[in-house]
Amino acid sequence: MVWLGAFGLAVLAMAYVLVGARRGGERTPRRHARQSMFADRAREIEAEGMAQGQSAEQIAALRQELALDWFAAEQAEDAAADTGRAKRRPVALAAALIAAALALGLYAWWGDPHAPRIVSALGELAEDDARQLAALAPVLAARARGRPDDANTWLHLAGVYMRLADYDDAAAAFAHAHGLVGPDEQIDLAWAQARLLADRGVVTAATREIAARVLARSPGHPQMLELLAMGDLRAGDFASAARHLANLLRQEMPAGRRRLLENMVALARERQGAERVYVEVAVTVEGAPPAGDAAATPWLMVFARPADGGPPVAATRRPARHRQTVVLDDANAMSVEGALSQSGIVEVVARLSPSGTAADFDVETVSEPVDPATRPRLELTLRGGAAKSAGPAQGVSVRVSLAAQVDADTPVFVIARTVAGTGPPVAVRRLRAGDLPTRVVLTDADAMLAGQRLSALEEVRVVARASLGGTPSARPGDVESTAVRTRVGAAETVELRIEHVLP
Repeated sequence: MVWLGAFGLAVLAMAYVLVGARRGGERTPRRHARQSMFADRAREIEAEGMAQGQSAEQIAALRQELALDWFAAEQAEDAAADTGRAKRRPVALAAALIAAALALGLYAWWGDPHAPRIVSALGELAEDDARQLAALAPVLAARARGRPDDANTWLHLAGVYMRLADYDDAAAAFAHAHGLVGPDEQIDLAWAQARLLADRGVVTAATREIAARVLARSPGHPQMLELLAMGDLRAGDFASAARHLANLLRQEMPAGRRRLLENMVALARERQGAERVYVEVAVTVEGAPPAGDAAATPWLMVFARPADGGPPVAATRRPARHRQTVVLDDANAMSVEGALSQSGIVEVVARLSPSGTAADFDVETVSEPVDPATRPRLELTLRGGAAKSAGPAQGVSVRVSLAAQVDADTPVFVIARTVAGTGPPVAVRRLRAGDLPTRVVLTDADAMLAGQRLSALEEVRVVARASLGGTPSARPGDVESTAVRTRVGAAETVELRIEHVLP
């Protein structure tokens, strides 16, 4: 609309100038034409008079009569032009008044007399001039009140309030901007920071609501996890602080920052008291890459799982170093229901993974069963492509590829059965068709039933199946590989190609 108004004003101005120029210039060519005709006619009169033998006085009289006629015509045209200009003058004046009124109306609707000052001040905010900020705040506030739907003004106002340490008003401005923009990660983060500062470092229900919204979209959001951890430490909720810090430590970050967070989580764990249940694991990696060689450094995956089979109950990961100690407790629990403190006897697994996922690993070692309630300290060693295991670590390495056309979200089950094929599967791993090809290792952690251990068998038969029905049981139309018999703990990797459609 602003551009349409400006375009209309420009058209009016151009029309006025062009019409005036055209009107003013129309007489000049006509006058020149009459002058030429007068000169030609005067010469003709003189030639005719001389041919007819007229006297010089008679010829002069005729030329004088012609001059009077020409002068009368000029006077008549000038009078007509003056009359036209007199008639057009009110129209031009009215057009000018309309243009001026339109310009003032547009500025009253969209303009802002403080705009130059605001733009100049915003460009200099990096200097943190307290007096300038204090003077700018009420101007921005007035603009925000006059334009309640202008999200940018509210965000600028919130930023000024933050610099002035007016955290309550900053939080209110961020809340208003959130209402205009909707869920936005950056606005929510700034809003949560303002709310935390306004509440003097205490994580209130309002701050947790904002944080929950961000973490629902980005569960590992580092700034939000750190904000919650700082608030929980200040409030004395050391278990919650340790959980947020443990989640942070699973991510990639500079070594200096990692050491800082490791010290903080150690402090949070220490403050939880004697009732805390945990397992301390010292892991030595023989042949680890030199420190600082980030491109060659694999991830160290450490997790605890029930000794009688089942999924992990606590897990963590770190960039692999020659030797480091990790702690497994409820802070790095895989779920609230499966907390380490509620799991009973567990075994601890350490793996080296090039990608940082538990299913993709080159070597692993498994501990003897331990009771977390006794706070055991374990020593595990990973060396050069073969595991030094303190307990049964045998599994089946399987590489799965897909040769059929199925949707990317179709479930794929990698299944190990006894050689006889009787009874339920010994181990099952669920994948997605979109994840293939990939390599997985079936272990006791993939057992279907408690007490049933893959490592207790010498041989198994493995198969991979894309299940259109979504269950491990075979149904007509499912696509599966040829079943392959292999020895548990064998060094080779079983190749399974999903290509046969079940009748």
